[in-house]
Amino acid sequence: MTSATMLLMLFYLAVPAFANITVAAPQTAFQGQSFYLSLFADKPVKEANATFQERKAPFFPVGDKYKAILGTMPECKPGEYTIAVKIIKEDGSVDWQSQKIKILAKDYGKVSFYVKPAKKKAILSRPTLVQDEWAPIEKTLVVKRPERFWEGKFIKPVPGITTMDFGVREYINDKKRGYHRGHDFRAAMGTPVMAPNDGEIVYASQTQAFGGTVVIDHGQGIHTLYFHLSEFLKPVGTMLKKGDFFARTGNSGISSGPHLHWGMSVQNVRVDPMQWTREQM
Repeated sequence: MTSATMLLMLFYLAVPAFANITVAAPQTAFQGQSFYLSLFADKPVKEANATFQERKAPFFPVGDKYKAILGTMPECKPGEYTIAVKIIKEDGSVDWQSQKIKILAKDYGKVSFYVKPAKKKAILSRPTLVQDEWAPIEKTLVVKRPERFWEGKFIKPVPGITTMDFGVREYINDKKRGYHRGHDFRAAMGTPVMAPNDGEIVYASQTQAFGGTVVIDHGQGIHTLYFHLSEFLKPVGTMLKKGDFFARTGNSGISSGPHLHWGMSVQNVRVDPMQWTREQM
């Protein structure tokens, strides 16, 4: 008996006969980053969901396996967490599995900037303005369509240089605001904004806090957001292909100058969109 044959026999002996479902997860992920779980099953499953930090992410079929994409917030406390996976088989029986993941600290830095008194006064006159305007936007972000529209890596929506990274701790007019939930690009007024990947426009509206706002649904709980726009080029319901122009940049809402704020939502968790330009999810 060769050593290779012996190792193969030991492997099969180590795997129980009933272990027909396997879940794989990365060992680590950084604060504010996205990651995915893979589920392998020798028979189709009826439904599967992963729960991480009280957020649920459904598994969707991708090739010969199932995948669930999750996100971590930039303020997520570093340490080890448990991901619970619930699998409902075709016969209705339930299989529970769990995976450990370690969230690593990432220093995003901090930044201070000034907002003109006129814009600041408009916000302060309505203490709940941001929450009120965010509510209809969030309704689009909780939708988890089974279709997957995006393919491959995302592209940047405008070619401008970065003016503020995702995750930076913001101080506006010397007041601590929280973490920056998107990636800002310098862009002259009226610069065309491109779809970073295929998807459908599900929200387009002018708001006081976020300015001209668009949300694109890329399917399976993945959305991208665009703030401070000056013009909408395509209406809600438009299906976009990667690279299609759908809006123009501006300086609307709470903004200190012309730019584009590009955000990404994974299962209604704001994550670093630039990661999706470097890695294929």
